[in-house]
Amino acid sequence: MKELTVGALGGLGGKMLVDFFSNACGVCAAVKRRLESLEADFPQWEFVSVDTKKHPEAAGEYSVFTVPTVLILLEGRELNRWSRYFSIEEIVRYLERIDSLR
Repeated sequence: MKELTVGALGGLGGKMLVDFFSNACGVCAAVKRRLESLEADFPQWEFVSVDTKKHPEAAGEYSVFTVPTVLILLEGRELNRWSRYFSIEEIVRYLERIDSLR
Protein backbone atom coordinates (compact mmCIF):
# COMPACT_ATOMS: atom_id res chain seq x y z
CA MET A 1 0.00 0.00 0.00
CA LYS A 2 1.51 3.30 -1.10
CA GLU A 3 1.40 6.30 1.20
CA LEU A 4 0.27 9.47 -0.58
CA THR A 5 -0.31 13.16 -0.02
CA VAL A 6 -3.41 15.08 -1.05
CA GLY A 7 -1.80 16.33 -4.27
CA ALA A 8 -0.89 12.83 -5.42
CA LEU A 9 -4.26 11.47 -4.36
CA GLY A 10 -6.14 13.99 -6.46
CA GLY A 11 -4.20 13.01 -9.58
CA LEU A 12 -5.20 9.33 -9.50
CA GLY A 13 -8.21 7.77 -11.20
CA GLY A 14 -9.72 4.35 -11.63
CA LYS A 15 -10.74 2.16 -8.71
CA MET A 16 -9.14 3.28 -5.44
CA LEU A 17 -9.30 2.30 -1.80
CA VAL A 18 -7.88 5.05 0.43
CA ASP A 19 -6.98 4.34 4.05
CA PHE A 20 -6.69 7.45 6.25
CA PHE A 21 -4.68 6.62 9.36
CA SER A 22 -2.48 7.95 12.15
CA ASN A 23 0.65 6.26 13.47
CA ALA A 24 -0.60 6.94 17.01
CA CYS A 25 -3.69 4.79 16.40
CA GLY A 26 -3.42 1.07 17.20
CA VAL A 27 -6.68 0.24 15.43
CA CYS A 28 -5.35 2.01 12.32
CA ALA A 29 -2.29 -0.27 12.27
CA ALA A 30 -4.49 -3.38 12.46
CA VAL A 31 -6.79 -2.11 9.69
CA LYS A 32 -3.81 -1.23 7.50
CA ARG A 33 -2.33 -4.74 7.88
CA ARG A 34 -5.66 -6.32 6.94
CA LEU A 35 -6.08 -4.03 3.93
CA GLU A 36 -2.54 -4.77 2.75
CA SER A 37 -3.36 -8.49 2.84
CA LEU A 38 -6.33 -7.83 0.52
CA GLU A 39 -4.35 -6.08 -2.20
CA ALA A 40 -3.44 -9.32 -3.97
CA ASP A 41 -7.12 -10.34 -4.10
CA PHE A 42 -8.10 -7.09 -5.84
CA PRO A 43 -5.38 -6.37 -8.43
CA GLN A 44 -7.61 -3.97 -10.40
CA TRP A 45 -7.82 -1.67 -7.37
CA GLU A 46 -5.23 0.87 -6.26
CA PHE A 47 -4.73 0.64 -2.47
CA VAL A 48 -3.23 3.80 -0.97
CA SER A 49 -2.92 5.30 2.50
CA VAL A 50 -2.73 8.84 3.86
CA ASP A 51 -1.21 9.72 7.24
CA THR A 52 -3.55 12.39 8.65
CA LYS A 53 -0.89 13.73 11.03
CA LYS A 54 1.63 14.34 8.23
CA HIS A 55 -0.97 15.50 5.71
CA PRO A 56 -3.92 17.14 7.51
CA GLU A 57 -4.82 18.94 4.28
CA ALA A 58 -5.65 15.57 2.71
CA ALA A 59 -8.00 14.75 5.59
CA GLY A 60 -9.61 18.15 5.19
CA GLU A 61 -9.99 17.75 1.45
CA TYR A 62 -11.99 14.54 1.97
CA SER A 63 -13.76 15.63 5.20
CA VAL A 64 -12.06 12.92 7.27
CA PHE A 65 -12.44 13.79 10.95
CA THR A 66 -11.62 10.46 12.60
CA VAL A 67 -9.29 7.55 11.97
CA PRO A 68 -9.31 4.95 10.69
CA THR A 69 -11.39 6.00 7.71
CA VAL A 70 -11.51 4.03 4.47
CA LEU A 71 -12.82 5.64 1.28
CA ILE A 72 -13.78 3.96 -1.97
CA LEU A 73 -13.21 6.20 -4.98
CA LEU A 74 -14.14 5.50 -8.58
CA GLU A 75 -12.64 7.88 -11.14
CA GLY A 76 -12.04 10.36 -8.31
CA ARG A 77 -15.63 10.28 -7.00
CA GLU A 78 -16.38 8.95 -3.54
CA LEU A 79 -18.73 5.96 -3.59
CA ASN A 80 -18.57 4.87 0.04
CA ARG A 81 -16.73 5.36 3.33
CA TRP A 82 -16.26 3.58 6.61
CA SER A 83 -15.04 5.33 9.75
CA ARG A 84 -14.02 4.26 13.22
CA TYR A 85 -16.05 1.04 13.71
CA PHE A 86 -16.35 -1.28 10.71
CA SER A 87 -15.38 -4.74 9.60
CA ILE A 88 -12.98 -5.57 6.81
CA GLU A 89 -15.58 -8.04 5.52
CA GLU A 90 -17.92 -5.11 4.79
CA ILE A 91 -15.24 -3.56 2.63
CA VAL A 92 -14.51 -6.85 0.85
CA ARG A 93 -18.21 -7.34 0.02
CA TYR A 94 -18.42 -3.79 -1.29
CA LEU A 95 -15.34 -4.16 -3.51
CA GLU A 96 -16.69 -7.45 -4.88
CA ARG A 97 -20.04 -5.78 -5.61
CA ILE A 98 -18.39 -2.92 -7.50
CA ASP A 99 -16.27 -5.40 -9.47
CA SER A 100 -19.36 -7.41 -10.43
CA LEU A 101 -20.98 -4.27 -11.91
CA ARG A 102 -18.07 -3.24 -14.14
